[in-house]
Amino acid sequence: MGEEAETDNHPAGKGGGVSKVYQGKRCCPVCEFLWSSDQMNLHTLLHMLDGKDFREEFKSSGVLCLPHFVSAIEIVGRSNLKNPAEVAHSLIDLEAGLLERLQRLLSEFVRKQDWKFREEPPGPEVKANFLALSILVGVEGLYSYSLRAHTKLGFREGRYGLLFTKEE
Repeated sequence: MGEEAETDNHPAGKGGGVSKVYQGKRCCPVCEFLWSSDQMNLHTLLHMLDGKDFREEFKSSGVLCLPHFVSAIEIVGRSNLKNPAEVAHSLIDLEAGLLERLQRLLSEFVRKQDWKFREEPPGPEVKANFLALSILVGVEGLYSYSLRAHTKLGFREGRYGLLFTKEE
């Protein structure tokens, strides 16, 4: 029984493990590893943002996709950072600036779809729709998976979308 139970939990095991991963009923070990690595990277980034010098540098060049922004804000709320309010404020300011720039690009993209402006040369707004998608969903494959397979990792639907939490 012990050996069968162990292979049943492995994705390649006898107990339909591969089909459970495929159906979204259990977590793929690679996805689980990627999620864990992603969470470690977010924790590292937040601890670096806790320092004023790095926070100022990051403000001038850093951006986060929406899934990472939401995860980072959640982590800040339960972290042991020295300056959690400053870190959260910096992240919110950064994200608000990113979304404002994106809104301007999308508005220009929509404006140039009008026949009256067909002679205007294309600018950076040409890829605004793709930029919007990458900001909203992040990297393909990292956050676009079955929620059911990852419930043991603490994923849950939140008020503003998918939230990533570490179950204690």
